[in-house]
Amino acid sequence: MEHIRADELIKNLPKNLFPTVTVSLSIEHNGLVLMGNNDDIYSMMDYIKSIDQPVPQVMIEALVVDYNLDDLFELGVTLGRGDSTKLMQQDSWFPGINATAGGNRINKFLTDVASLKIFGLDLDIGKLGKLPGDFFANIKMLEENGIANIKSRPLLSTLNGHTASLKIGTTQNYIFNEIMPVTNQLSSTFLERNHYKKLKLLFHLK
Repeated sequence: MEHIRADELIKNLPKNLFPTVTVSLSIEHNGLVLMGNNDDIYSMMDYIKSIDQPVPQVMIEALVVDYNLDDLFELGVTLGRGDSTKLMQQDSWFPGINATAGGNRINKFLTDVASLKIFGLDLDIGKLGKLPGDFFANIKMLEENGIANIKSRPLLSTLNGHTASLKIGTTQNYIFNEIMPVTNQLSSTFLERNHYKKLKLLFHLK
């Protein structure tokens, strides 16, 4: 065999198609030894050649990242009336967005956009009521740095049609406090002991 394993092939050969052929395995040569009628042997050889084909391999590059969702994203909108310059700082666009817009600027934006399509319906926002000039809106969008911890970047290889499995594990130590009372005839004392236990978490990516 050139591309497939002979020991697996011999298990799946349709013996009812070639009943006169006796098949034995040659592990050292990864081949089969055929004995029987010449015509049946040649027919089996043609059949084996038709299935002894290279199997495509699939290469998968995986990226396992641990995210801190508590600090992942910050989004805030502030609306009000008055002097926005006393409450807001200058616009910033990197690494986050912190923009302030006044009523006149928002009115111009609504007029320029004219209409929006939401859920298949046309919303004519250009005809909405005008905002007062001292109205302000502050939009803050900040993406924190250092929120992602790349755990692993493995390369997986599998045959076409087969499942590729990846196992990534991590071990963390936790302290469990235990207080044990010790009593004698004269006095009572408490002893504190720390126990370290290992907990393993496994994530399976298929």
